[in-house]
Amino acid sequence: MNIVNKLTLRHLKLNKKRTLVTVIGVIISVTMITAVATFAESFLGTMRNYQVESGGNWHVFYGEIPADKLDIIYNDKDTKHAILSRDEGYAKLEAPQSKSQPYLFVKDYSEQGFTNFPVKLLEGRFPQNSSEIILQKSLIESGSLSCQVGDTLTLQVGSRTATVEDHRTGEVQTLEDLDQRTIVQEGETLEHTSSKSYTVVGFMEKPGFENDWAPGITALAGLDPNSLQPGDLVDVSVELNTLSRSLYKHGREIAGELGMPEIRDAETGELAGYQNLDFNDSLLQYSGITSSDSFQTVFYRICAIVIVVIMIGSISLIYNAFSISISERSRHLGMLASVGATKAQKRKSVFFEGAAIGLVAIPLGILFGIGGMWLTFQCVNPLLRSSTNNMELSLTISWLSVVVAVIFSALTIFISTWIPARRASKISPIDAIRQTKDVKLKGKNVKTSRLTRKVFGFEAELALKNLKRNKRRYKATIFSLTISILLFLSVSSFMQMLVQANRMSSGELGYNFNVNAGVSYSEEKEFFDKAVSLPDAGEHLTYETMSTSTVLGESQASDLRKKGDPPLDQGYYYSIQLVEIDDQAFDAYCKLANTDPAALRDSSVPSGILFNKATFQDKKTGKFVEGKSSNLSAGSSVGIYSDLDGNFTSLLFEVQVAAVTDQKLELLGNLNGRNNVLTLILPRGTLDSVREKFPEDDRFSYTNIVYQSPNADGLEKDLETLGESYSIQYSYMNIDSQAKKMDQMTMVMLIFAYGFVILISAIGVANIFNTISTSIQLRKREFAMLKSVGMTPKGFNRMLNYESIFYGVKALLYGIPLSFVAIFLMYNALGEGFTFGFAVPWIPLVIAIAAVFLIVGSTMLYAGHRVKRENIIDALKEENI
Repeated sequence: MNIVNKLTLRHLKLNKKRTLVTVIGVIISVTMITAVATFAESFLGTMRNYQVESGGNWHVFYGEIPADKLDIIYNDKDTKHAILSRDEGYAKLEAPQSKSQPYLFVKDYSEQGFTNFPVKLLEGRFPQNSSEIILQKSLIESGSLSCQVGDTLTLQVGSRTATVEDHRTGEVQTLEDLDQRTIVQEGETLEHTSSKSYTVVGFMEKPGFENDWAPGITALAGLDPNSLQPGDLVDVSVELNTLSRSLYKHGREIAGELGMPEIRDAETGELAGYQNLDFNDSLLQYSGITSSDSFQTVFYRICAIVIVVIMIGSISLIYNAFSISISERSRHLGMLASVGATKAQKRKSVFFEGAAIGLVAIPLGILFGIGGMWLTFQCVNPLLRSSTNNMELSLTISWLSVVVAVIFSALTIFISTWIPARRASKISPIDAIRQTKDVKLKGKNVKTSRLTRKVFGFEAELALKNLKRNKRRYKATIFSLTISILLFLSVSSFMQMLVQANRMSSGELGYNFNVNAGVSYSEEKEFFDKAVSLPDAGEHLTYETMSTSTVLGESQASDLRKKGDPPLDQGYYYSIQLVEIDDQAFDAYCKLANTDPAALRDSSVPSGILFNKATFQDKKTGKFVEGKSSNLSAGSSVGIYSDLDGNFTSLLFEVQVAAVTDQKLELLGNLNGRNNVLTLILPRGTLDSVREKFPEDDRFSYTNIVYQSPNADGLEKDLETLGESYSIQYSYMNIDSQAKKMDQMTMVMLIFAYGFVILISAIGVANIFNTISTSIQLRKREFAMLKSVGMTPKGFNRMLNYESIFYGVKALLYGIPLSFVAIFLMYNALGEGFTFGFAVPWIPLVIAIAAVFLIVGSTMLYAGHRVKRENIIDALKEENI
């Protein structure tokens, strides 16, 4: 090791605190880079595994393919595995354990299907031909079936058929070939049955692709491709060799060769797709493949922003640390130059310092990054298990990601040391020894406003002059503070926008349980009266709805409506929901809409409040847009036409719009959301008065009860008990568990998002501490001189306080506008898929302002406290400034 490198190591040892802060900063930087890479790899791997375990490992699905055309798929160069399957049908269970699952659903798989689909064998072996079958172990344990491995099971297998009556028209419809997605219908039967015998060869767990609401419990039989006849139809799930976005185009080309039924655009007649052609988008998107341009644009923009933020934060800390180091070592470097050290040696000295710190910090950062992700996964996995189907994040350590983290970290250190190294090589011996490069005392550079001294005093003027005199360190501190503000505000806003985007895509509910049914009979009204009195009902709202339709003219239809279907000859079609709510809720809604409820109740014309807010999803771009459903205003009239009319020439009656609002009662939940729906909130009794105005076949309405129950599970049990006493058709949904899952998933997102903020803000804090504390230490002679000429401890404290204020104010003046620029860029990035109003993050803004002054103030307090203990004489003798 040459003498220059030895002196560099000695300098690092002599300045242990500054070196330690720099090492910690680099460790945090490497930790963050490693954590991001590890999290990305682990998350994508976990999600891929989860999708495989729940839906199978396949990429393209071709349904109902004739056996004589299978060679087209087999011979395709992109096909890795082709899994054949078909639905045999349903067989009745003699002793079903649930009314909602009275069937056994038999499905055939070829041999590869038992590998690629989530089937976990508990006993025996997989079927090898169509006469062998495996059953779910729960069937035996519950007593629904009684058999063992090796037994013969004979089933009457057929298809489900149901006859249903339209409540409005009385028309009877027959629904045939009902599948696993259709719940059990009242009075349904099995048709086209045939006797089939199977040998039971094993037992399995419930397969991941079977839904809880499926009417048939899945049993799997074998499928031998060699036994297929040319006309036999089978489904084919294909696992591809390589994945790219071209697979969507290639899949459609194969579908064309197979002669699958085409889907054509109703307006243009252009080919839009093929029936029974499907892509496993849930699995493909976690492999980086998606057919949505807007989704990819959003994803890549957000990734780019994260990468830029990491680079800026990391480079700023390391650069400032080495910049300060060069300032401290400039005299030593000047002395070395005076005795023969070359520019290259001085430059390499700085690079050597970076390498020495990197050799210590990079391995530790990688260990902390991987360990931190493991610890984070342990914390969030309980939330994930309860909010998903027992999904867990498993730590995936990819050597490629570790190598990328090492390269990226080394590159960051190299970039950070490049400018200080060049500056060090250019310092002349005279300038370095005299320190003229670091401290410039030209009058115009340190000139301050007279107003500063007049308003804040002499100490404030001294503080401001010092900041101007040490511009490099001052700018480094401001830069670090600005980056920290930018990170905190931008990530906080991004989380708010994600919640808003999620609300728009999944809807917004203000309740955790709902019940609905038709109210054509008095028995149903009696049922609802008792349903609101159940012990766990909690806060609830009863409302009755009638649906009809109207047309609005060009000026009355909103821009959001005009983005949808084209207008009819009479105008723009709208569906109307006439919603009658109870008196207490109506009074509360009138208050939101700033209107008098008595005037609406006493009106001779049916009057209501128009809820004028909707969300529209563009079919072509997939983009969500939020806005008004119409341009109607208070005092407008809406013509009501019968749904059975269809030509909008026979006006039944008119409804008065008494008020317009975009507010809604929380319990009304997701009552409206489409751009072609008008929702009119009416007082109790209004529907009874208008019902007679409708044709007899078009008077049907629905009653709904929405609950905010303290015990939704208990309410569900009580409701089922109540329903046994009535022979009516009703349905309910327990939303509480879903809401809890959504909250838990949001919490997981927040943990990772704010964990990222904490990590990179720690870099900023380390940078600020390093810069300010070093700056204060280097000014010991200056402080000693001020004390020697009469500055009191109180004046000294005031000077440091003013410096803290100037740092904070200047950082906020830069940080807040830049943060809003970043927020707006992310807002535009999400705008590729969603459109909603721009919101100022007020609470994070207040937190950021308070945190800036807290960080700067506490750092100044710590550094100032150390300086106060210095002896004035010893400080004046200090040579290293």
